Amino acid sequence: TITSDDIAADAINAASINPDVAGAGLTQNASGALEVDGTAINGDGNITSSDLTVGGDTNALLGDVTLEIAPNAVGTTEIADGTITSDDIAADAINAASINPDVAGAGLTQNASGALEVDGTAINGDGNITSSDLTVGGDTNALLGDVTLEIAPNAVDASTINANVAGAGLTQNASGALEVDVTGISGDGSITSPNGTVTLTGTPANSLFENVGFDVNVP
Repeated sequence: TITSDDIAADAINAASINPDVAGAGLTQNASGALEVDGTAINGDGNITSSDLTVGGDTNALLGDVTLEIAPNAVGTTEIADGTITSDDIAADAINAASINPDVAGAGLTQNASGALEVDGTAINGDGNITSSDLTVGGDTNALLGDVTLEIAPNAVDASTINANVAGAGLTQNASGALEVDVTGISGDGSITSPNGTVTLTGTPANSLFENVGFDVNVP
């Protein structure tokens, strides 16, 4: 009897193989060599994925296989140009870090965090501030639209009056209202009695805004 010990290494070649050696999943070609016939193999494993749509046969593998997209695996080269639409972008998905510096056009700058900020010095407006009641200085075209400033009726009340408004002859009370201070008024009119028929007391000189004379008609 012939045992494995009787068979020399590499002694069994293709020509030595009987066709009945090729069982399920194997075929024998014209030279006698054995070949795998994938169409004749019935696997019991499936390809499944929660990220990808898997089609084709079930039981296509010898064991179960899952397919998932690895973190950061989809980059610029994997995404076709022009295929991302606004519907593909989630709400609030575009954050400061996503903004390229060239997004900041005239009137905008990008800070260190990537957030956009308004740069007022770079905005050229076409609106002016004008007023018939107030003196307006500064730049023209300082606003995006024309603005007029006028003092509204009754807008200047006691609370808006500065204390230095109260000059000679005026004082300001606790509420801010102005009051006449007669002791602070110096008139340039005097009370006189030309014929001396009236005796004047007090301070008749400069006691009035205009000169006044008193005289008594004696019949």
